[in-house]
Amino acid sequence: MKRSAPEPDHPSFGHAERVGEQNDFVYPAWLAAMREAAVSRCRDLLDEETFSATWQRGRAMTAGDVFELAAEAVGAGLDQNRPRVS
Repeated sequence: MKRSAPEPDHPSFGHAERVGEQNDFVYPAWLAAMREAAVSRCRDLLDEETFSATWQRGRAMTAGDVFELAAEAVGAGLDQNRPRVS
């Protein structure tokens, strides 16, 4: 069953696509392969409606929005790994 909630880093792919288009960026082959594999994993996890909506949200994000999202994701990971004091 595909998830309806996006992965925290997923909108960044849409943002990167928009910025790349605006700057005529051509991905080197090795980076394009890594990017396609990551996007494919996101597609596998999400239903098409959620993937499309999240991709479009990413395309509308500013660089600051993307950094904030990344910081939140990293912070959540750090909280999960922090030892609990009883």
